[in-house]
Amino acid sequence: MKHSGFSLQRDVVCVTKEAVEEKNAVLVKLKSSTKCEDTQSKMIKVLPELCGEECKLEIYQENNTDHVLVSGKYVEDDVIGMVNKFNKVNIKDRTGVHRATPRWRKNSKLVLVSLLLTGLLLAALLTGLYYLKTHRKNSKGVRLAESFQVDEENQANTLVSVAPLPQEPTDKPTANGESPPENGTNQTPTTNGHSATQNPVADTEM
Repeated sequence: MKHSGFSLQRDVVCVTKEAVEEKNAVLVKLKSSTKCEDTQSKMIKVLPELCGEECKLEIYQENNTDHVLVSGKYVEDDVIGMVNKFNKVNIKDRTGVHRATPRWRKNSKLVLVSLLLTGLLLAALLTGLYYLKTHRKNSKGVRLAESFQVDEENQANTLVSVAPLPQEPTDKPTANGESPPENGTNQTPTTNGHSATQNPVADTEM
């Protein structure tokens, strides 16, 4: 059953900005500036191709402008699909559309998902920075401990090298096993086992 012209006109209506401001919509840029009524009549001609017979579109356009917001239940359910339809060559030629892009309402699910993803990325970034900071501190501590250990080993080596070497005993035995004479003591040599010093013979009277 085909729609009459009057019925189709009711399916595409010009509305105020407030009616579409908080809804997902298609932002249509026209090739030239027109009034909402002119855009309405062009949309009616391609309505069956846009969304079939059970479709109602709400359009907002200021007079003598080339920007149109197209909304409605069908558009909100599938904004990207409607954008693709408006960008088809045969519809663009018949409606004077230059380009169509999605326009999401401020509190749309897409914005919420974007915020959620941004929050997750920020949390991951902060976690990564914290890990790097902690890892650097740990590696610094390990390096300090290693350098302290090396210093201790160097000090031990220095102490060993500074310690005096044991000296040889000053009293060395002579070749025949006798101890050398001590300094400051004079020993009288012996001859033939007798003392070299002879007591003087007393001059006694015969």
